[in-house]
Amino acid sequence: MKLWKRLSFKSKLMTINLFSLGAMALGVGYSFMILSEELELHKYAELRSQRDNTASKIVALYFERYGDVQAFATNAVVVEGQTSKMTSYLDKYAEIYGIYDHIMYLDLEGRWLAGSTKDTSQNEINHELIKKTNFSKEDWFKRVLSKDWSKTPSGLTGTVVSPFRHFEWAQNVFKDKLPRMVFAAPVYNSNNEILAVMVNIAHPKWVTDGISEVMTKKVTAKEFGTRIWLTQGNDVIIKSEILNESVAPFTFPFESFENLFATSKERLFVDQENPYYISYKGDTSVSNGKELNQNHWSSELKWGLIVEEQESLFFAEARQLTLLSGLLVAFFIIMSGVFVHIFGVASAKKLEQVINIFKETGTHITGVSLRLQKGSQDLASASTEQAAGVQETMAAIEEISAMVARNAESAEQSKDQSAQAEGSAQQGQETVEKMLESMNEIKASNDEYSQRLQEANKKLSHITQAIEEIAGKTKVINEIVFQTKLLSFNASVEAARAGEYGKGFAVVAEEVGNLAAMSGQAAQEISKLLETSTKQVTQVVEESKNLSESMVQESREKVTEAEQVAHEVAGSLQEIYENSHRVAEMTNEIASASHEQATGVSEVSKAIGEIEVGVQKVNQNANQTAQDSTQLAQNSKDLEFNLNQIMEFLYGEHDLQSQKVKNKIHSKLNTSDSTQEKKVA
Repeated sequence: MKLWKRLSFKSKLMTINLFSLGAMALGVGYSFMILSEELELHKYAELRSQRDNTASKIVALYFERYGDVQAFATNAVVVEGQTSKMTSYLDKYAEIYGIYDHIMYLDLEGRWLAGSTKDTSQNEINHELIKKTNFSKEDWFKRVLSKDWSKTPSGLTGTVVSPFRHFEWAQNVFKDKLPRMVFAAPVYNSNNEILAVMVNIAHPKWVTDGISEVMTKKVTAKEFGTRIWLTQGNDVIIKSEILNESVAPFTFPFESFENLFATSKERLFVDQENPYYISYKGDTSVSNGKELNQNHWSSELKWGLIVEEQESLFFAEARQLTLLSGLLVAFFIIMSGVFVHIFGVASAKKLEQVINIFKETGTHITGVSLRLQKGSQDLASASTEQAAGVQETMAAIEEISAMVARNAESAEQSKDQSAQAEGSAQQGQETVEKMLESMNEIKASNDEYSQRLQEANKKLSHITQAIEEIAGKTKVINEIVFQTKLLSFNASVEAARAGEYGKGFAVVAEEVGNLAAMSGQAAQEISKLLETSTKQVTQVVEESKNLSESMVQESREKVTEAEQVAHEVAGSLQEIYENSHRVAEMTNEIASASHEQATGVSEVSKAIGEIEVGVQKVNQNANQTAQDSTQLAQNSKDLEFNLNQIMEFLYGEHDLQSQKVKNKIHSKLNTSDSTQEKKVA
């Protein structure tokens, strides 16, 4: 610690800078090492993703080829076995798909019956050479007849797949040495019996086209040095690579894995997550392998996929970034050292000048703060007394304001009560008027009721007359009955005289007599009923007439009496309404005056409140100013002390120039202290 104090500011700054730059260099170096590792891991993940995407594309294409042959076998012409028409259909299939060198139709003996006419290169196919071949000995043909399908984990069945092979008969027919695959499926008749075998001879392009699409994208993205290997069992069957910034033609090595690489296929396929370094023709590469075992893939094919990247190109981006980062760090460290050296010398001189200026300013501030402190204390004392007087005035105004407010509130309540009384009186007067109108209507209704009752009595009198007329008519009926009986008796006598001829007339006469007797009896009953009805109606008419006259007379008397009382009530209510109206007008004047008085008192109270707030703020500011001036005087002394410490820090204790500067500072401090004491006195 003593050695540190003896150093100058420039020496301290250089020492701190060296330690800081060293720590920064270590941190940045470690960060770039981590970044480089992260970039490598990212590239490894990219390699695995490329491998998985390519494998998925191949499996998807295989799934399509697996179903193609079954779809061809269900064509109506194929099922019916029309070989003459079959060729044109098979040619269309071959042209549409463009990946089958030949599509053929075999009988159950393995003999060729029909097939497409052109291969994928549009060359004519020699059917005579194919006819000479008997396919019954082929393993895939036997498996179709025994229904030993090439199954997948997803449950695909119905097709037999033969792996890539160099078929001798295919080389003779297609005039090349390319390997081919066979997709075969049975043709069923309507009874679900195997009728024939449909066979698709697949050109390698059904796989290479998918790989070529992946490689073309990498060339477009300026990513070179990639190789893709396709294995079948322990053999490498397809190789694709990028040479001279373009996709090279595919090759079909059909060599064992160990002959091409300095490692075994099993070792390369053990860990599918981490890359593995292999050597191919002296070039170290980063590779990643994977067995094809997806849901739509037949594991019996034993295919594997290897994606390889040249190490020098694969990590070029990460290594360039690391090198560039190192150069930037070195440049930054050098520039920082130069800057700190220049800054340290210049800053020391500048700080000395600034410190001297601060010393003079601090001395001046100390004197000003003392004067400001005394003035602030006087102002605070005066503002405190003024605030007390304002508070007393404010309390008196608040009491007056409360009394005026209560007076105004009571006036408002009286105003409301007067208005309610006036309204009630007016409403009562209107009600009495309505009651008088109703009584007049009742009186008119009584007169109308009496008139209608008289008319009803007249109608009942008419009914009595009608009954009497009916009774008269009944007497006429009795006379007719008597005459009818007499005629019936005379007819019976005449019939008896006629003997046998008058028997029928006698019966009629007898019946007429019976009817006359019955009519007479009915007429008597009607006469009795009419007599009874006449008495009852007459009695009802008389009673109704007497009762109605009594009720009408009584009602008229009651209505007249109620009408007189209503007129008296209406007069009383009119007087009440006029008195209530006068009281309401006077109450309104009182309420208006009280409201204006309350408003005036409120404005006065508000003004005094604002004065009180202003006085309190002045008082607070005065107290705060006194405190600030005291603090300012103390801060100026602390500033002088700290400036002395900074001067020691800048030059160190061993520097003679620093000692001289220190003596000057002490002399200035003594002079400033004596000046301040005089000013205070």
